[in-house]
Amino acid sequence: MTALAMLGACGGADSSTTTPAESGKSQNSALSAEVEAARAEVTTFATPTAGFDASTMRGKTVYYIPITLKAESFQIVSKSLSEAFQGVGVTVQACDGGANPSTAAACLNQALAAHAAGVIADALPVGLAANAFAALRTAKIPVLIVNQLRPAGQTDDKLLAYEPGNAIQMQNMAAKWIAADSGGSAKILTQEFTDSPNTIAYLEDHAFKTLQSACGGCQNTVNKVSSANFSLIPSSTSSALLRNPDTNYLWTEFDTILQPTMAGVQQAGFLSKVKGVSTNGLLGGLQLLRAKNYLYADVAAHYNFQAWANADSIMRMALGLDVPADTAIPLRVFDRTNIDQVKNLDAAGEQSGEWFGPTTYKDVYTKLWSGA
Repeated sequence: MTALAMLGACGGADSSTTTPAESGKSQNSALSAEVEAARAEVTTFATPTAGFDASTMRGKTVYYIPITLKAESFQIVSKSLSEAFQGVGVTVQACDGGANPSTAAACLNQALAAHAAGVIADALPVGLAANAFAALRTAKIPVLIVNQLRPAGQTDDKLLAYEPGNAIQMQNMAAKWIAADSGGSAKILTQEFTDSPNTIAYLEDHAFKTLQSACGGCQNTVNKVSSANFSLIPSSTSSALLRNPDTNYLWTEFDTILQPTMAGVQQAGFLSKVKGVSTNGLLGGLQLLRAKNYLYADVAAHYNFQAWANADSIMRMALGLDVPADTAIPLRVFDRTNIDQVKNLDAAGEQSGEWFGPTTYKDVYTKLWSGA
């Protein structure tokens, strides 16, 4: 339930009355407070409480297979997995799924042939390479699927588990940021990424409903884009803006399409007319924020923490242990009010996880894996 919905649910016997204007101010105040809290450093992490002895994992190999290794977020996770596993002597073998069924299947078959201790499949739908996933199950090689919504009726077991990540939470927070920043009256163009049922669902089944609840006066126009038509995104964006000349917020679903979207904004002559909003919180986006160039907010996912949490889960699966249910991956809102708090706005800072605050979770996981 959103902050606005919770306010609407509160009530009691009181002779006082609240005008619609007063109610709106109260709701916007609560929403602004929620967004402000999301701007703060992340200092608490949802780590497991039960430790285990990871020493028997030494010398083994875990495969990391993202939908594509060309995306910066997956590169961060891949390197962070190597960092996490180094202390327990596990080798990470990254294989690019290539956003292609045959390429993804080849990666999964490679893990099968190598007798991998486990596979982490990132944003890789089972249906993309169903036979290869089935072969891993037959061979009793555990698979952890991350950044994918758990299918209806699917239950985790020792050989297949899901960690959905925080894409829904990121998109919901982007909607709330727009609602709070606009005072509930934004005219939005949303770049919906149609590459998979999940990327569509993040917006249509979740974030757009959040926007409607939090921002009843907002107008939202959707422009559907995909990586398959990457080169067409600038012209598509420009055309959508020209058809909707009152647009004052442009919501890009992911940083992956931020640059071509911005190119379209420039083509249409809207660079000074719209406030850019995106999610992922990758280096390029935060550099635009720092430079006060187009982007006003970027909701960031903590990919370094994700990698450590994924490493923990796949080792538990490999050892026949229960996996923590849906580990919460932190997010942080970066906008023009707090971007100067980021000290190392470079690739090393992005990789380390320090943009989010203390990286104490690394010590926590290291201790957990020692059996403590």
